[in-house]
Amino acid sequence: MGTMITPEQALAAAQGVRQRSIAILRSLPDEDAERPVPTCPGWTVKDLACHLYGIPDDIIHGRMENVGSDAWTLAQVERSRDLSLSEIADRWEALAVRFDEIHLMTPFPVNLQLVMDFVTHEHDLRLATGQAGAQDDGAVTIGLAYLLINLRKFNPELAASFDAMEVSDFEKLRVLSGRRCARQVAEAGLRVEDIDAFLAITPMSMTTEVIVESA
Repeated sequence: MGTMITPEQALAAAQGVRQRSIAILRSLPDEDAERPVPTCPGWTVKDLACHLYGIPDDIIHGRMENVGSDAWTLAQVERSRDLSLSEIADRWEALAVRFDEIHLMTPFPVNLQLVMDFVTHEHDLRLATGQAGAQDDGAVTIGLAYLLINLRKFNPELAASFDAMEVSDFEKLRVLSGRRCARQVAEAGLRVEDIDAFLAITPMSMTTEVIVESA
């Protein structure tokens, strides 16, 4: 599917993720800022919000050294730690026009990578706050397409297994982004070592918790 996704479709998917995630952040009481995020060990909801805002903020301002590293994401968290969730949402929304112009011009498949990162974290946020939804949104399919592009290069046999799996794009996305534990991966009929090896070439890693996400 990857080569069939237009820049406009990728942008629209990212815009949808942003709008939904901002709405969630604005709906939360202040005390939910300290909720743990099961799929991002050591992070709270506020830490995750800082990262979601920090991605476009860093891209707009050219802070791309060590992009994707722990140091890069930690700097995002530290810069916005003193803000409330609603303030983070406001600042993220204020970047929309400038970031969307950049995203529209971002080459393939990096434009899809951005969607993958955003939509993965949208569902991390939903999991942490008990707000399921949008599992069949186009952003999920686009995020999965990006991961499958890389998987087909890395392990064509494993990619073929994913193509044959009779599960939702959402479930495939969550497996390939490390949001399912070894037991869940094995129960899906996949080799844990194969998924681990793929995740090792990404900034992601397999969760150690059993993750259950309602539809």
